[in-house]
Order: sequence, then C-alpha cells, then structure tokens
Amino acid sequence: MSYFIFNGLSSKDLGVNVVKINRNIFPEIQDQYEKISGRAGSYLFPQPFGDRKISIDCDLPVLNKDEFMAKFRAVAAWLKTNDKVQLILSDETDKYYMAKVANNMQIQRDFFYLGEFTIEFICDPFAYSLNDITQKYTVQSGATQGIYNNGTAETNPVISIIAAWGDIKNPKITLNDVIFLYNGTITNNSQIDINSETFTCYKGMDRDINTTGGYDPAEDSILALIDGEFPTLQPGPNSLIFNCENGVNADIKIQFKERWI
Repeated sequence: MSYFIFNGLSSKDLGVNVVKINRNIFPEIQDQYEKISGRAGSYLFPQPFGDRKISIDCDLPVLNKDEFMAKFRAVAAWLKTNDKVQLILSDETDKYYMAKVANNMQIQRDFFYLGEFTIEFICDPFAYSLNDITQKYTVQSGATQGIYNNGTAETNPVISIIAAWGDIKNPKITLNDVIFLYNGTITNNSQIDINSETFTCYKGMDRDINTTGGYDPAEDSILALIDGEFPTLQPGPNSLIFNCENGVNADIKIQFKERWI
C-alpha cells in the first residue's frame, strides 16, 4: 500500500490511507514567449522552473464520531508546518521533496465514518537525494578531475581547496568551463570553502579557531577577493581543473546532493 512521510511521520502512523498520488512530470514551466511582428512563431526567453505541485488523495477510516474527531485533530497538527519540510513518497524512498501544505483541505465524512480528503503540497522544483556525496582528491596544478552527477538536474556543490602540501597562491577552479578564482593565498594546513548553494566563500573554520580561538563567519568571508562565477555540477560527467600560481598540489573536497527533475 502506498504511503508518504511528512514532517517526520508516516501517513501509516496516523492511520491515513493513501488512495492516489498525483504529480506532473515537470515543475511549473515559466518560459516566456514573445511574438515579433513579421517573424514566424515566437521568440523564446527560457526561465528557471517554478514550484512543483503534488497532491495526495487520502481516506481516514474510523470506528465512531469521537475517534474521527481525535484523528482529525491529529492529522491537522501533523500537517501544520511554518516552513517547507521533507516529503518522502513510498514509490521513491531514496529521494525527498521540500514541501509545505498549500490548501485548507476539507474532510468529507460518510455514514460509515470514512473521511476522504486531498492534501496539496507546494514543493521545491527538484527531488533531492537523501544521501549527500563527499569526494576528496589530491590534484596537481593544471590537472583535470572527473566528477559524475547521477541526478537529472544541475546541483550546487560545496568545494573546499585544502593546502595540505604547502601554501597555495591564487588558486583557480574551472568546473565545466566556469572559472572561480581566489585572489589570495591559502596558507599551509588551511582551506577555503566555496558554497555555490548560498553564494558564499569563507576561509576554513579550523584555521580561524586555531588562530583566534573562535569562529566568526563575517570576518572570514573572502567574497571581495573572488573573481568569476560560482560553479555548478551538471547532470552526467563533469570536468574540474585546478590551477594555482605557484604550482603546488592541493586536496580538493567536493560535497553535493544529487537532484532530479
């Protein structure tokens, strides 16, 4: 029998039966089209995906009116969240959506105390892997490292450049022709962290604690010393090239979460 997990609880735990899960192949498509006089067809302006909508038809069998009202209250408390939380569907238990209930559902009760209702969720456009991926390589300056993304959507990694072999001067990462350059030096046994999800770049936490006894992210931001764009991993094979001005080897750690359309 189908089920779903939301807000840390399974529908089975609440006695809710899943009748049908409804979802579209794509999230909301927001592309814009402009018709130009004298031109056949229209001009396409591609746009990022919008939200994904998932609706789940459910029923709630009970024995009497008192049990119906108690379960009704329990379901309401379960589904009420202030933010998006994980939604896992039983046909893909290795993936989750970030979702929030979007409708004020009505429970239709029949003579036999079978409550029927539909839950509508507004979700992020992509499904996320439950498992984060962490890979670490030792690379020479000028060397290329292959990285494979099994998802069907691009994903935003966190890339750490670690000076495990001496100071690294002006390190540069090229990921699929996207260049990210730090105009500075990573001192021996320290690192910088490039977060393409939050568009931030910091000196490593360990170095700050060892130097000052504390960690202050505001002080350690190095965005002012960055040139280029934050890199993303595309579906399938990706190519990462490391370079630095003084030719020192580096340890590269990359962390990412695969995503699917």
